[in-house]
Amino acid sequence: MFFGIEPEKEQSVIEYLKKGYHNLSDNHQTNFLSVVYNISKYVLPKYSNKYSKHKYTLPQLMGIFSHKIRLKLTYKETIDDFKSSSEKRKALNLKDTPDASTLQRFFKKSKTEWFNKISDIILSFYDLKPKIIALDGTGYTHEQGDIYYRKRANKKRIGYTKNHISIETDNQLILYGQSLKGLKHDSPQAIPNLKMIKKYKPEFVVADKGYDAEKIRKFIMEDMNSLAIIPVKKNPQTGKYRLSNYSIFRPKIYGMRNLVETVNSVQKRIFSGKNTSRSTTLRNKETKIKNMLYNIYRTLIIIEKSNKNNKIKPKNKTDNTTQTKIEINNETNIMLNITNKKQQNTII
Repeated sequence: MFFGIEPEKEQSVIEYLKKGYHNLSDNHQTNFLSVVYNISKYVLPKYSNKYSKHKYTLPQLMGIFSHKIRLKLTYKETIDDFKSSSEKRKALNLKDTPDASTLQRFFKKSKTEWFNKISDIILSFYDLKPKIIALDGTGYTHEQGDIYYRKRANKKRIGYTKNHISIETDNQLILYGQSLKGLKHDSPQAIPNLKMIKKYKPEFVVADKGYDAEKIRKFIMEDMNSLAIIPVKKNPQTGKYRLSNYSIFRPKIYGMRNLVETVNSVQKRIFSGKNTSRSTTLRNKETKIKNMLYNIYRTLIIIEKSNKNNKIKPKNKTDNTTQTKIEINNETNIMLNITNKKQQNTII
């Protein structure tokens, strides 16, 4: 069983991804909605409980909420957008649109494990054997007040939610993320994060000087059997692994750390660097769903670029001998193998 999901359902999701991605439309918003909705159907229960009105399914509400995050809309603006777009309603199989309060209740009652399961299913679509994993943290602001009233109240500090992520540098996907109320330093969150990505067995773990601690280096070198490519803050006087830093440090490998900064930047640019929720619990949850949606967004970009580069055409309905298989690995990102009875070609 994969992260609480039956093997049959997990396999169904993978088959959906393989068969559906090469027939994407030109509308990226519709593609995004469709993928979130269809994957959610395998992870989320259909309804919150047996006594609910059963008017809207949880996967449909997940799709609508994802659209809200994607376009940085308010709840009311999101509902109005669906009312004016039959294409978006069709993507979620909606006959009509819910109220804004229904969407608010959905998010409040949603479970973090749903986002983890969806994100892990997306990752299982790839054959991940990352050579380099990069760590970093960033903050998401959540100030609600207007600047004028904030100035009158003499409220200078703006609170934020700290999002600590680890990515693989081949496809720039988020392998694991932690969301906590700021102010939080990066180093205390490093080992819990490293424990979750240990299974990937990377050759290198790269991070900035904020992670320069002997216990972090020891965990990477001994427990993960990887090389810690972390610069020291100053000339070390103690610590076995800090003292050995100069002999193992590789500037070119460390340069790959810029990719985790890129992921943070893209995630804030696409899904906003501001959380609109008011409670700490919902702010953390909102940050986690952004991590999940980023992986879906990134996967769509990878597939669409591959389709454009390889000029994939829809399969001819009259040709039953053509089969399309999509496989993703670390080195090539996407390999498309198209075979028929007469000839076998590989397009990379």
